[in-house]
Amino acid sequence: MTRRVLHTTLLCGLAALLTVGPATAQKSKDTLRTAFQSPIETIDLYLEPGPENALLTRTVYDGMVFFDERQSMFKPLLAKAWRQPEPLVYEFDLRGDIKWHDGEFFDADDVVYTVNWLIDSKSKYRNPADFAWIERIEKLASDKVRIFAKEPFAPALVRAAYSLLIYPEHVHAGLKEKSDFGRAPVGTGHYRITQVDKNKGIAAERFDGFAHGGDYKVKSNIGRWSIVPMPDTGTQTAQFLVGNLDYMRGVDREQAKDLSQKLGGSLTGVYGLNYTYALFDAKGRSGNEALKDLRVRRAIMMAINRKELMAFSGAEDSSQQLGGLCFTSQQGCGYSAEQPGFDPAGAKKLLAEAGYADGFDLEVTTYQGPTADFGKAVAGQLRQVGIKTSVDIRTLATARKKISEGKIQLLVAGWSQGGLPDPQGTVRLFAQPPGDTDDYFGDALIAKLGGEVNGIVDDAKRREQVARLFDRMTEQVYVMPLVRTPQTFVQSKELSINPSSFNPYGADMQDFRWK
Repeated sequence: MTRRVLHTTLLCGLAALLTVGPATAQKSKDTLRTAFQSPIETIDLYLEPGPENALLTRTVYDGMVFFDERQSMFKPLLAKAWRQPEPLVYEFDLRGDIKWHDGEFFDADDVVYTVNWLIDSKSKYRNPADFAWIERIEKLASDKVRIFAKEPFAPALVRAAYSLLIYPEHVHAGLKEKSDFGRAPVGTGHYRITQVDKNKGIAAERFDGFAHGGDYKVKSNIGRWSIVPMPDTGTQTAQFLVGNLDYMRGVDREQAKDLSQKLGGSLTGVYGLNYTYALFDAKGRSGNEALKDLRVRRAIMMAINRKELMAFSGAEDSSQQLGGLCFTSQQGCGYSAEQPGFDPAGAKKLLAEAGYADGFDLEVTTYQGPTADFGKAVAGQLRQVGIKTSVDIRTLATARKKISEGKIQLLVAGWSQGGLPDPQGTVRLFAQPPGDTDDYFGDALIAKLGGEVNGIVDDAKRREQVARLFDRMTEQVYVMPLVRTPQTFVQSKELSINPSSFNPYGADMQDFRWK
């Protein structure tokens, strides 16, 4: 059965639910209703990272600075001004008129507490490497702090904007279990959380005390959100069709078009910084000896039809094709080596030269959800050149475990650049030291180049270093960017979504507005 027929059959069956009568449009009740694929237990990106939590966390809490993604400029947020008086020193002048959701005033003590908690080796959270560059922090006054870096660190302000979300000392410090904070969160952002329940879902209401976002982090005109856990896409579709959800995320583009046409709604495709990539076990950790041969890895690249994958993703023009592992619009991005073109005949020739004229067994590991479709598509393309390919579809957690255990042969995965307008996260993802549990290359030069990138503060020189790093990955066929992957939303006719966010979710909460 073709994908088109399958979707049509699904939609026709679900459309019968409309005879029950669609629910009242929720614009009239000023409540936006949606569903998350995974239940959120704590609204705390430090402890529970993920795209759905990023939507909430980056709205409920604020950083000291804000990066305006539409103008590519840093703007004030909790800090009204900042400077770098010395190469390793960052000073921030804080606003004195901001209140937490519980009515207490924000001040320097909150910043000092948050940073000290993050750099304390005893603190337990998911990505301490995000703050490994910080040596210490000083309080200069109730409205001024100074952060000292261990060494020159080019992405310091980017990390301050995207990763360093400030928590209230008077709430967070007294909690023995820090995960409890995100179950009754207190922030300074423009939405306040009123319910966190992994079974019932999440409720949020607009915080009208928020007035420090300028014209770049603006309050939405939506008063309330209601978010329920609903892992099954078919159930989400049924609920959307009868009017119980105002939008769906991550819908196949073909299905999204059908849904929007049926309900008179619209769809929004957000590219952001997302792409799908293939990573090779060039080191031979998995025991698949064929992948240690550069000719075999190159043959695999040549057998992958990226143009076909681009059409499969819903991309509608060739300008969305990827040239490298980062985007040139990001600060510090660079690459020059070209990706091998689609050449199945050439792929077969290389396989024969390497001694695999009859192919070999290869397992593709991928994630559940839309990424799995790309994994299966890649496997199908490789079978066309004689590679006997199987597919192992995993949850994110079990895939990570498989990666650390050294059992990956070919990984097809999605990446959002860490949601940063900087390649630091991508460098950290791929440039692992030989011997690291995530290292599948065993290349000391990769580790050396990657280790030096963030210490180069001159943007032009940093781009040159990043280019050397990413070009080696291309030349040695360690990683291949496959296709830029848009995040597709389908929404009711009363809702609009601004499609220009770098948020891994595909949008920020302020990007959703009633028409």
